[in-house]
Amino acid sequence: MPKLIAGHTLINYDENVSRVVIPKFVFAIADRAFSERGQIKAIDRMIEQDVPCEDIIIQINAAKTALHKIGQVVLEGHLNHCVKDGIEHGDAEKTIADFAKALEYFSRL
Repeated sequence: MPKLIAGHTLINYDENVSRVVIPKFVFAIADRAFSERGQIKAIDRMIEQDVPCEDIIIQINAAKTALHKIGQVVLEGHLNHCVKDGIEHGDAEKTIADFAKALEYFSRL
């Protein structure tokens, strides 16, 4: 039985082989999020240590870039799994409209 996370099927139980199937993009998100937390902690330390503002801004930009990459992974996973499934098994027009909305949100990052 599929597991729903935030309304999307991310984890499936494969009855043919009796195992849980987790798409690779879920692991990529987790890895990138872990890295991003480290960058945020580094920014916090820099502020506490009174590091020059220019250096803090450089680190903030790096964190922003990392968040953008996480967004790319999420969007790609959404396209390859949720959108594909919605078109194949659901309402194609609604799926495309929802994807267009997600793409618009992503473009604002």
